[in-house]
Amino acid sequence: MEMAELNQMLEENMMNLENFLQVLSEQQKYLVDNNIHGLEGSIVKEEKLLSRIEDVKKKTSELISVLIEKYSIETKGTKLSDFVNAIKDKIKIDATVLLQKKIFELANQVKEMNQQNKILIEHARSFIKATVKALSDENCLILDRKV
Repeated sequence: MEMAELNQMLEENMMNLENFLQVLSEQQKYLVDNNIHGLEGSIVKEEKLLSRIEDVKKKTSELISVLIEKYSIETKGTKLSDFVNAIKDKIKIDATVLLQKKIFELANQVKEMNQQNKILIEHARSFIKATVKALSDENCLILDRKV
């Protein structure tokens, strides 16, 4: 019963990560298009998803603690990977292992997308700084005064 509940939580976490990946992709598009309003809306979605992911993570950790007690398993903590490694010899957990792998892959995709967005933001900041410097430099003539 608890293993089915754990798998359900992992599926929910996987859906949240997939949605999070979509939000990051939206943010990337909004950054490139310089769409501030779209970016702000996307950030609100991101915050809600992060809250849901954190809630599911907390519930999953609590359930893993219960399962560790139930199956008398010795682990280093309540991390999913530690639990899976400790229990895989005691019961059949193929579905859980598959979900764990998918979540790990999604987490890596999220990290990669975050890195790409960070680079986009850094480029935008450097462009803004260069523009402000050019506009504020008295020695640099931007407009021809003869016009």
